[in-house]
Amino acid sequence: GLNILTNDKSGLLKIVDFPRGTQARQVAQSKQLDPDIFKGSTIVGVNGRKYGIDDQPILFAALKDPARPKAIMFRLASQDNLQRLDLSSSKATTKCTNGSKVENENSTSIVKTVDIVDKVEIGIKFAKTQDGYAYAVSGFLRDSSGEVLAAEKNGEV
Repeated sequence: GLNILTNDKSGLLKIVDFPRGTQARQVAQSKQLDPDIFKGSTIVGVNGRKYGIDDQPILFAALKDPARPKAIMFRLASQDNLQRLDLSSSKATTKCTNGSKVENENSTSIVKTVDIVDKVEIGIKFAKTQDGYAYAVSGFLRDSSGEVLAAEKNGEV
């Protein structure tokens, strides 16, 4: 559950908070995010569909729809919250099975940044996300002889 402000002067749906004991709070905490980061955020999408200022009644109906699960997209309220979110993850180094090293962020981060520090064929196939704003891993590739490449061997992608 979410506590939503429906009468904000902007006309947009805003988050008041994620109440204790709700699935929203539990999901945020399971991703090692402080649920308070979302206070004042604007709800901009549900299940891959974005909604504009003129679509707020439709957005509200999408939130009320009993179908589960829901993927809700937020625009955080302040730069401070964005910075706190970025600080919530720490750098780590992963060693691939072929001996190469990959620096990446903690796997609990919303976005995983990977720096490939050695020349190696990683073998990752990407696809656009449903909303078209990012790429996601959609599979693994093999080399010309059919050998499994670094990303699939590593098992952390």
